[in-house]
Amino acid sequence: MLRSACGLGLVILLSGVALAAAEPAKFLFGAKNQPSEMNSASHGEYAKGCLAGGVELPETGPAWQAMRLSLNRNWGHPGTISFIQRFSS
Repeated sequence: MLRSACGLGLVILLSGVALAAAEPAKFLFGAKNQPSEMNSASHGEYAKGCLAGGVELPETGPAWQAMRLSLNRNWGHPGTISFIQRFSS
């Protein structure tokens, strides 16, 4: 019984350390307001991923208007943004 209680205490302690270590990254990466200077590539999935080397779609163009700018989702692969700009004209 003592051995399992010690194991449980260790698991709780380690999970608390993992949660405490993950919190600063939220502030570190959330504070970035510029795109990375990398080759364009997607990493991960839509809900849990990121876009390296993304290009921002301007708020308005000749035939488009970006919506819900507060969500900061008007970014894309440079080829996709270029296609949208060419296609809209």
